[in-house]
Amino acid sequence: MMRNCLAIFLLGIWLTLGVWYYVCKVKNLCLPAPEPEMEKTLVQPTEEIQELSPAILKNAYHQVFQMEEDASFQHSTDTINTGEFFENGIDSIVQFLDKFPDTKLIITGYYSKEEENTTSHPNLGLARAAFIKQKVIDRGIEAEQLITVANERDDLFSEDTSYKNLVDFKFTKRYEYLNESDVKSSYRAIDFLEHYSQFFKDGSYIIFSEEPNQQVENLSYYLNRNREHLLRVVVPFQADEANVVDTMDIGLVRALDLKNQLRNMALKEESILISSVQAEGIFDSSNFSLPKVIQYNFVFPEYKDQDLEREVALERSLSKSLSSVVEEESEETYAEITEENEVMPVDPSTVSPLQFNTGSHSLSLTNSVVEYITELKSYLSENPNREVLIIGHTDNVGDPEFNIELGRLRGYEARRLLVNNHISPSRINVISEGEYSPIASNDNSDGRRLNRRVDIDIQ
Repeated sequence: MMRNCLAIFLLGIWLTLGVWYYVCKVKNLCLPAPEPEMEKTLVQPTEEIQELSPAILKNAYHQVFQMEEDASFQHSTDTINTGEFFENGIDSIVQFLDKFPDTKLIITGYYSKEEENTTSHPNLGLARAAFIKQKVIDRGIEAEQLITVANERDDLFSEDTSYKNLVDFKFTKRYEYLNESDVKSSYRAIDFLEHYSQFFKDGSYIIFSEEPNQQVENLSYYLNRNREHLLRVVVPFQADEANVVDTMDIGLVRALDLKNQLRNMALKEESILISSVQAEGIFDSSNFSLPKVIQYNFVFPEYKDQDLEREVALERSLSKSLSSVVEEESEETYAEITEENEVMPVDPSTVSPLQFNTGSHSLSLTNSVVEYITELKSYLSENPNREVLIIGHTDNVGDPEFNIELGRLRGYEARRLLVNNHISPSRINVISEGEYSPIASNDNSDGRRLNRRVDIDIQ
């Protein structure tokens, strides 16, 4: 009986294996067992954020300056005459715009009202700007990234007139606070200083082969408007040069001399960073340094979070707004100030209502000021450890000691507006720099108007 059961069992196994072999091996109908389903992780492509660094910006403006030197136009024509440098510059600008799509190109066309306009544009300035715009579009840049404007100049074709400011950049997002005219003027100043600041081999002093005062004033204007920015200067030296100081190389000695010269002209010492670098081939046959071996450029602030960016934006907006509202005073007020402080009288009708008048410290509350003060209150509420520093400034008209006092009065007038709008006075400090921190030249009325201001610094 046991033998029969064992035979039946073995027969069953044999039949089962036979069926499996026929179905899976012969007919190939067996499917592999499904593997456990793994959780799929989608890898999102990382978008590389290209930082608009000072080095990239400097190179872009260098191309702009070379391009503008290679452009000209004739009376009553809309065609821009260009050469190789212009075309190469356009190519570089196109690469820049393609890499930084948030940056726009401003194209300015100059014209004179005496010219005959036979184009379909409202004036020859826009026609000339359109000529350059088309060159950029033909190289693949979208029209939305290009801005065309016209600038009328009566002296356009006089011999001593420069109309080279054909193109500029308008920055958006992170660098939208930068004024395009200020930036271009500053990089033009850097280009000038790099060309004309030189030194002799084994010499410890920097020599300017062209007068740099106006260019340094332009840099001072920029740095005073953009207090978070610094100017970096790198001075080279060769290995075979003798050191004049045991503790530092001769390049650093030159850098210190250059810093002192820049400070004596207009720049604040704390705005200048210096360093040296060893290099070769920096001298000509007369042992005089070649142009552009000294490197100048800006250092931009690194905003690490949105709160800091908000703080900077708030400082700039409030400073601008408080400097742009003024209560017009009577001629008697100016006469009184003139008599007591030897300030030249000013006709109120000729003074822009958008800045402080000479000798004035009165501010009035406007909608824009209320808006910014509301934002400031919100910021201070969210950041109980922060305080506000108000800095009053003046032009250089009148006695310097009086201007220190006038700057202080302007600062306290701004403080009054903040306190009256429920910002605690214990969180507001006021100082005056008088006439000693100009952001523009005091040699003309426009510059003096810009210097009559208050600055806000959230600390």
